[in-house]
Amino acid sequence: MNDVGIDIEIDGVYCPKCNDLHPTLMWHEKYNDYLNKDEWIQEYKEALLRFKLEISDTEAIERYYEHVEALDIIQKDYSGECIVCSTLTSFVNKKTGNFVCSDECKYKDNETKI
Repeated sequence: MNDVGIDIEIDGVYCPKCNDLHPTLMWHEKYNDYLNKDEWIQEYKEALLRFKLEISDTEAIERYYEHVEALDIIQKDYSGECIVCSTLTSFVNKKTGNFVCSDECKYKDNETKI
């Protein structure tokens, strides 16, 4: 007799806020809150210290910009309204050039571009 298995693929991260799956862990979180450059760098350096690793401020700043770049967003020196929800933000979607305040809004902005 053949064993028939069920193959389940989970496509996303469970979100207790809206009881749904999202492509990213920080889906609803605003970039301004968790990508604040000074706070991000400080937390990153503290995390490295737990592993007895140290980096210079210059290296930490480079890592911050690499992290933001990996999210397909750019941080500007000025703010604008999010194209989706009108929240004031300094982050821009690299694909569309529109201000976006979160992964959720970036995804919606990308959908309108297609």
